[in-house]
Amino acid sequence: MDNNDIIFLETLENLKIEVHVIGYKTEGESIIFLISDTKLNVNYYCGIVDFYENKDENLIKEFLTFLKIDKFDFCCWTHPHYDHCKGFDRIFQDNLIKNETIFYLPEGIYRTNLDIINPATEGIDFMKTINNLFSKNKNLGSLSVVKSEKIRNITMKKFKTVTESIDLSIDVVSPYSEQIRMDLDGNHKKKEPNIYSIGFILSFGKNFKIFLSGDMEDETLELLNKKCFDGVKIIKAPHHGSEGTKKIIQHIKEMDKKPYVVSTVYRRRKELPTPLMVSDYKNHCEKFICTGSLDLKNRENEEKENYGIASFYYYLNNDSVIKYGTSGNTKVY
Repeated sequence: MDNNDIIFLETLENLKIEVHVIGYKTEGESIIFLISDTKLNVNYYCGIVDFYENKDENLIKEFLTFLKIDKFDFCCWTHPHYDHCKGFDRIFQDNLIKNETIFYLPEGIYRTNLDIINPATEGIDFMKTINNLFSKNKNLGSLSVVKSEKIRNITMKKFKTVTESIDLSIDVVSPYSEQIRMDLDGNHKKKEPNIYSIGFILSFGKNFKIFLSGDMEDETLELLNKKCFDGVKIIKAPHHGSEGTKKIIQHIKEMDKKPYVVSTVYRRRKELPTPLMVSDYKNHCEKFICTGSLDLKNRENEEKENYGIASFYYYLNNDSVIKYGTSGNTKVY
């Protein structure tokens, strides 16, 4: 971290971090996080993990306007699945990506046989478009390790003396390179984009940690240990709560305090999250929050919108409390 990554402020007491998990009625997931000043109404750092939006919708664009986000400092495409990247080119077209934006991508993203994994024609064409867009960026990162780095330091500085500081840091979680290469070479037991998925443990100071899991499944989750989850307050359910992510329940059981768990839905070809995973989450977490209704009988009446948003807020001046809010089809269980 150099001085360009340090923000100097007169006071830290008005700082807050917010995380918004956005899901759609059938498929689609995006996560937005930002650090802002509640008094000055200024954003200091903005990030996005995955992007999904239909061409005839402007939900995220309108939401970004509401949040006063005009650029992203951080951007990640967790894995090459259509429900995590459809419409990603819009944030490039809208000039929300700058030369200084930091990117994270899964390993192997540029290999041509990656296209074979998702055979849908528009999916192939779109991934080629995204590959081209990402390849032009200077700050591109592709990882195959668990790596921790401080990406932004916010420091209170008065009269040239540093009196207090707080770091925004990210632990990057990604699969072993061997696992990726086996899949690219056709030697893995399944051709499945989720094997590529990377995730993050986002930390803001000592008291706010959230696990953004992408669509990673047990093959990657079992690589993690208890230390990774120490202090995590919020978990984004891996792979929309599929039963291929049971290892996350064991991690939650070993945590000192129950976290909030939030899941998006996936309803094309299968129903996610599954009832079994929902039951396990509800038994072992503080609250289970889903961007869609889990009541099959009343879903049509309960889901009036095409989207659901789960929002979490952490205020530095009240470091023991995390608030949450819901909109659209999101339900708390």
